[in-house]
Parts: sequence; C-alpha cells; structure tokens
Amino acid sequence: MSGKPICVFGSVKLLLLASALHVAGQSRAYFQQRTDYNIQVRLDDQKHVLHGDISITYHNQSPDTLHEIFFHLYPNAYIDRSTAYARQQLRNGNTDFWFSDDADRGYIDSLDFEVGGVPASLSYDSQNPDIVRLLLPYPLFPGKAAVIHTPFRVKIPQLFSRLGHVGQQYAITQWYPKPAVYDRDGWHPYPYLDQGEFYSEFGNYSVRISLPANYVVGATGKLQNKREQQWLDSLSRQPLPEVTSPKENGAFPPSDGRYKTLHYVAEQVHDFAWFADKRYAVRRSSVTLPRSGRTVETWALFLPESRNPWEKAATYVDSALWYYSQWIGDYPYPQATVVQGNLLEGAGGMEYPMITVVSTSGSARSLDRIIAHEVGHNWFYGILAFDERLHPWMDEGINSYYENRYMEARYGPMRLEQDFPPALAQLLDLRYPGSYVNYLVYHLVASRRADQPASLPADDYTSFNYFAIVYTKVALGFAYLETYLGREALDQLFAGFYERWAFRHPGPEDLKEHFRRHSGKELDWFFDQYLGTTALLDYKLLNEDSSVVIGDSRYRQLRIKNTGGIKGPLTVSGLRGDSVVTTLPVGGFEGTMPVLVPEGDYDAFRIDAAYRMPEINRKNNELRTHGLLRKAEPLRLQWLGSIDNPRRTQLFFTPLIGYNVYDGISPGLALYNYVLTPKKVNVVAVPQFGLHSKRLVGMSGLTVPFHLKSGWARTLELTSHYRTYQYLNNDNDGIRRYWHLHHQLNLYLRAAKPASMISSKLVAKNIVTLQQMPGSDHAQANWFRMTFSSLEFHLNERQVLRPLQFRSELALSTAPDDHTLALLSELNYEIVYPKKKNGLQLRFYGQYPLIKPSTPLFTSQLTATAGLDDIAFEKIYFGRSESSGLWSRQIYAFNDGGMKMRVEGMINGSRLGETYDWLLAGTVKVPLPLFTRLFAFADAGLAPPPPAAPDYNLLQYLAGVGVAPLPGIFEVYLPLLFSPDFRQHVLTLPFYEKWHQRITFYLGMDLLNPFRLPDQIIGR
Repeated sequence: MSGKPICVFGSVKLLLLASALHVAGQSRAYFQQRTDYNIQVRLDDQKHVLHGDISITYHNQSPDTLHEIFFHLYPNAYIDRSTAYARQQLRNGNTDFWFSDDADRGYIDSLDFEVGGVPASLSYDSQNPDIVRLLLPYPLFPGKAAVIHTPFRVKIPQLFSRLGHVGQQYAITQWYPKPAVYDRDGWHPYPYLDQGEFYSEFGNYSVRISLPANYVVGATGKLQNKREQQWLDSLSRQPLPEVTSPKENGAFPPSDGRYKTLHYVAEQVHDFAWFADKRYAVRRSSVTLPRSGRTVETWALFLPESRNPWEKAATYVDSALWYYSQWIGDYPYPQATVVQGNLLEGAGGMEYPMITVVSTSGSARSLDRIIAHEVGHNWFYGILAFDERLHPWMDEGINSYYENRYMEARYGPMRLEQDFPPALAQLLDLRYPGSYVNYLVYHLVASRRADQPASLPADDYTSFNYFAIVYTKVALGFAYLETYLGREALDQLFAGFYERWAFRHPGPEDLKEHFRRHSGKELDWFFDQYLGTTALLDYKLLNEDSSVVIGDSRYRQLRIKNTGGIKGPLTVSGLRGDSVVTTLPVGGFEGTMPVLVPEGDYDAFRIDAAYRMPEINRKNNELRTHGLLRKAEPLRLQWLGSIDNPRRTQLFFTPLIGYNVYDGISPGLALYNYVLTPKKVNVVAVPQFGLHSKRLVGMSGLTVPFHLKSGWARTLELTSHYRTYQYLNNDNDGIRRYWHLHHQLNLYLRAAKPASMISSKLVAKNIVTLQQMPGSDHAQANWFRMTFSSLEFHLNERQVLRPLQFRSELALSTAPDDHTLALLSELNYEIVYPKKKNGLQLRFYGQYPLIKPSTPLFTSQLTATAGLDDIAFEKIYFGRSESSGLWSRQIYAFNDGGMKMRVEGMINGSRLGETYDWLLAGTVKVPLPLFTRLFAFADAGLAPPPPAAPDYNLLQYLAGVGVAPLPGIFEVYLPLLFSPDFRQHVLTLPFYEKWHQRITFYLGMDLLNPFRLPDQIIGR
C-alpha cells in the first residue's frame, strides 16, 4: 500500500475501552455527527480498478474535542485471508473467498490524507486492515467542521459478497474511505462482515462517476445529467431484445472508447452505491405517495434474458413505495431503483439508499416479494439508520414483518398450500396460513433449543439462526404484537416513531420507550422476554370447570396454564366445527388462570385459532367439549411426511424395500411420528418380511430428549434401538437370526458460544446381542448372548479447513466365557489443500486392554471390520457372513486399525493383524489431481501378534488407490502395496490371488438417515 507512513496499533478494542471509560459514570445526551461527501471516481473496466478522489466535510456535532477519526476502508476486507470477513466466511462454511486467487481479491490503496490542507497520518488496526485511525493534525472542537481529503484507488475484487465484479458487471458498494460513527456510546469502527451490516453517519453526497459511454448505471441519488436522463428514458421505451442463443447470455459488448461523467446528488443519506453494466435493459415508472402526493421516479435495470419477470420490476418498486409510505411514512427521496445483479450475499438482495440490487428472479411473485423487502429497508436501514451490526433485528426483523404485510395486501390472504399442486397439498396436510412458514423456520430451531435471543449482535449468530431468529422470529413477534395492539394502533406507533427519529440513530431502548409511552401498554414481555431471551411461549388449556353466572349472563370457565417463560397475551376462541364462533383477548399471566367464555354451543376451545402466536407447543392449545379423550388429538395416518399438525396425532408411513443375502428382498413399511419437529417421544418402527427367509424382520427405535435450561449441559437424550435380521445361511444349520438391542444416553455439552464450531457430548452406551446357536430352529432357538457397555467422550470441531473429530472410550465387553475392558481413542483430522476444497484425511487409533480377552471372540485387529467381525451387530451388512462373492468385500473402515482389506490368512487359527493386546494404527487418504473422487490411501499399524501366531511381525501396512462416488457414504478401495506378511500369508490364498479379488468397498448406510436432516440444516 502507498500513501503516508503508517504506524500499526495493537487492537481497536483498547481504544473502544478508553472511549467507554471516557463516558462512564455520566449520562450522555443524544447527538449525531454529519459527513458531507464530494467524490470523483473513474472506472477502468479493463483492469477492474477505480481511481478516486474524495473530500469529506466532517461536522463535529458532539460535545467532545476529537483528536482522531476512525475510518472504514471496506475494500480491504477482501485483501487476504486474515480479515474479519474472511474468518467469518470460513466459520460459516463458505470457502470461495478463502481459496480464491490473489488476482481475484481486492483492496484500497493510494491514500494520502490531508485535513484542512495539512498532511495527516493513519494508524492501521493490526487485526482488521479495513479499519484505520486518522490522526488529526489539530484538535476538532465541538461545533466545528474539518475538510478531509485523499485520493484513493480500489482494486475491485471478484464478486464474493457485496463489492465486486462479474466480468464487466459492477457492484460498487462499500467502496470509498468512510468515517465510522461516533455517538454517545463512542466510536463504532466495525470491520466488514458478510453476516452483519452497517452503521453510518448521515450527510449529503455529490458524486461524479466517469466510465465508458455505453454503460447503463443505477446509483444512489438523483442523476443531474439531462442527456443521460434522456438516454435512459429512450431505453425504457425500447422493446426488449429477444435472446435467441445461450451464447448471448453473459456476452459483454466492447466498451465505448469515449468516457462520460455522470453526476449524482443525494441528500440526507448515509451511504452511496452504484451498479453498472453495458447490457442492461431499462424500464421506468413512477408512483404518487399516499401522504404527501409527491411523485417518485422508479427504475428497473436488468438483463434482457430475464425479461420475465423483470419487465414489470419498476412497478413492483412503485407498489413497495406506496404501501410502506402509507403504513410508516412517506418515502423522502426523489427516486428509487432496483438493479439485477450477481450479488452472492444473503437471500439474493442487498439494500442501499435509493437503490437495491437483487440477484434472484424466480416467479413474478417471488421477485415482487424480494424487491419489496429490499426497498422496504429504506425506512429502517436507510432513514431510521439502526445500528445493524449490534441490533440486526431492528432492520431485518421489522422489515420482514412489513414484507409479509405487503404480500398480503398485494395478493390477498396467503395459504401455505398455494405453492403446491392441490392433490399434493391435501396429501401432505398443508392447510395453513402462508405466514406459517415463518413459524416453521423459527420452530425448527426453538423446538430443539438451538435458538438464540433476537437481541444479539449479528456476528454472534449461527448462520441458520441469523435467518431463523433475526428475520423470522422477529417478524412473527411483530405480527403477534399486532394481534395484541391492533394493526391500526401498531401502524400509528411506527409512524410516530418514524416521524420522531427519521434521519437519526435510534436504538432498541428508544423503540421500546416510544411503544410503552404511546401504546399505554406494558410491553416488557415482548421487548425483554420474547426478543431478549430464548424463553418460549407456551399456554396450555387444562380443562373446563363448572359454569359461572355473572348477573344475567352465563359463562364457560376454562383453566389455562402458562407453561412457558413469556408472559405474553393470548386469544381464546370457541369453535363449532372448524368455524370460529367467538374470540376473547386475554392478557398475559404467569401460573394458572381461569378464563370466562360466553355460554354457547361449542365443539372445542382453542388458544390462538388464527395461528398468530409463536407458540412452541400447539398440541396443548385445544380442548374439545365432548368425547372421552377431550384433550387427545385424533389420529391421522399420513403418507411420507408433513409439518407438525397441532390438531392431530400424526403417524407417518412410507413403503420401503430392504435386502440382505439371508432374508432376501424384504418389503416393509416405515412408521414414524416426526419429520421436522421432534416430539417428547420420537418413535420409528420398520417391520419387514424376508421373502427368502420367510421371517418377520426389521428395526425400531425411540428417542426421548430432555432440554436443560441452564448449566454446562444443554440436552440429555435417551435413545433405544432394536434390530433383528438373519445373519448366516449354513447348509447344515439353516438360516440363523440375530437380535441387536441398543440403549444409549447422550449428554450434549453447552458450547461457550452458540456460534462456536466446537461441539461435544458424553455418551453412556449398552448393547445386548443375541445370536441363534447352530442346530436350533426359530421355534426353540438357543441364544448366545453378549453385552457391550461403554462410557465415551466425543469432540467435534466443524471448521472447514481443519475439521476434527475425537473420541475416547472406556469399553467393557462380556460373553459367557470371556470378557475384556479396554481404553481406546480415535482422532480423525483433515488438512485442506491451499486453493482446493479437499485435502489430506488422517485417522489415528489406539487401544489398550485393561483386562485382556482370553479367547479370539474379543480380540482387536488392524484390518477393517468385515461382517462377522462386527460382533455387536452395529453396522448394516448385506452379506454379513459371506466369505466369497461381492458382498464378502463390504467392510467398515473406520474402527479398530481400519486397514482397508479383508483377510482370511491364518497361522495356527489366527488372522493377520489380530491381537489380544494393545494396538496403534494410522490411515491417510489423499485426493489425486484432476479428479478428486479418486484418492490414494496408506494404512499402517502396530499390534503384538497372538501367541498362536509368533511369525507375524509387529508392523503391518498396505497402500493403494480408491474412488469415492459418494465420499463418506460409498467408497471403493484397491490395495496395491503390502507388508511382507500380507504378501506371504494373504495374497497366496486362492481368493486373493487376482488383483480384483482384493477390492473392498464401504457403504455408510447409517449416514443416509433422513431423520438427521433437520439437525444438518440448522448446523448441529
């Protein structure tokens, strides 16, 4: 970087601390600074560089004398892998920027600051290169202003987040040196993040942009060039060109050799963004605002191949401006523009004052929704200018509430089933309000106690919770508040708040105080409990007491209990059939309270019949007035799955077909009571019938979670699983059966931070297996019983570059004539290659017997586990007892030594790699160049041979190549290099002589469990 000499300071946190100490102990009155900008910038679209010059008039309207000003240099967020942006991307599992080439990254340089014509130096934050401290050459006193000037140059990165280019399409956002906010809480020099937005000072902008003459530009502010305005008007009237060839998509015309300079003026804004593309089609419209009658120009810039649905996009901007202005207050600016871009951030859109970029199309309705959402940000991000980094809910959540209102106003009451074919919607039982999808997203995490408070800073959220909490939970909350206060009253509150705080920086306490003062209601339950904690809303209809007569009126008396942690209001309705006869509002309360409903002919009473409350458990919201089981929901047998129906006890079913060598093809039926939402008791049963064995087989299981409110553990989970199949077809003894009975207690430990990539748990496990003995039939079977018990600790670090799983276990195995106690540990670790998305996979395993086994039954081994080696019957094998053929080659390569070959070599009855003693092993897997599904592997281990096999060496190894069509699920191995014992005692056997006979494969059927999908979605 060039410019003035710089000195590096330790951490901005120290300065923030000093600022906090400065204001400690005194009440700071509200103030806000002002920054006015004059910017000239030139685009070099061959080198993707901006050459700029900026003058900032900084008005110190604080009561403090300033000696420095913090600046954002946002383009430096893309300079290398050390930035806060890069680290957050990695934490959230996005490696695009991390593995990008240096040439595709960006930065800002050529800075040469002067203040009032006097040179000034910069001090860079050692942790964040996109934050600097401008050391003022003279004090800036209260009420005074300083003119700050510098040239600058921006290397525009490839589009990874918000600033960038895709070819010669440009998104120029967060692009110029910008003072950080200084307010009553001190400085706010936030580094750039993708998950987390901005906080900026208001001011006026005069911006001149020079670029090749054939670019179409959309920007913050009002365009001052009449000729350019006339050109855009002419483009808006032209018919859209037909795109007939896929090659036309994305093809940039040559840049005009002539340059034009566009001048934009914007007043009372806190940022300036612009977008440019030579291919843009243009559509213009206008809207008359409902309060002032003022006319606002609206524009849509988009690619011709996206004419459907973008041709009407400008009218969608019209609609958003009109509705938001009617509900909150008039849009104050002269124009609003929507641009089609390739933005990679968030859900496909990003807002700036007077302009928004949208990168998704889809249907006309979905485009209308996202445009409304992004345009709506002008009121909250733009005009009220909340601190989105510290309080993202104030922008995203409130705006999402109004977005839902907008869709209802435009398209009428929405229904969830409208997006599905009618037959499928009925089959999947999707008869809910359209807004119910927001409840489902929030409920997905809250029902698992994986949610977070809505009041956290943006970077504290997990990636999924940033959406589920900041957007959906808050939007649900304001819809709930609307039900309590009334829509008109809520709109008046927001309109009054907007009028009071427009072009200022209100915080959560200001919003709460305004609502409390002007509603006349106690709203701590909403701001403090619902938004400020993870407490859950849950009212329960207990029963109906005797009738009550008051005066001449008779009432039905219901008893309702608050079983949650939020003292929020509720509604109670009386129903006849599915129709609501009466609805009563009830104030929030704690404990149990009687509620009186006017006497009537009711079939049921229901809490929140309109689905407006974010109740965590709707199963206890209904009480029928007749029948034996008045609080029990009727059973609904339903194919495949659905969302949780609060009025039914759902039992889902799915026909399926299984297979193993001994049972043959086994048709069956999967029965289960949950899909997305866990129940108090989660049950799965899979009865099957083996067409070859003529036996009833299958599996079943249940899971009972107990969520802990506090302490070092978050969830206690009890699981039990049962499985029985045939496992051996002996010509003399016939087909034999096994039973696998598995009980497990999981204690999930609470992470220091919910967004932490590290998770851990303690496990207590007990497995009982029963094997049918030779010579016994199924009617009078003799059973061989074994028991496996263990205490385990699991640690999982889910980071992208260095994922790690560690397990340590104390394991006791017993049988009638033998037992063993062993301590074992396993470490799986991956080192991702630079500029790749895969890497070196390592596994280390060690085992030490505290009590050695006395028979071969419980010996350990260096080689992979084949079917009969799985004496606990934990894994699924298609040919568990096969010694030849395809199914004999199925192995499990991730326990014991894990060497990827099945062995039948014997010395005095002992297999190669078998041991009664300690064992150390390691494996490595390396993706091969060009095609990453191919890999090389090497396995090695140390194990003292058993006494019956003194000729075996301590060290064994093998190496080879493999292919992973489904990594971690289906992998195939071909060993090529062997230790001497393998060559002497294994490869000489008839069924290992040929190279193809040594091939083994792994099938991780347990990883295909569909019930794990919700946890994978939310990142658990």
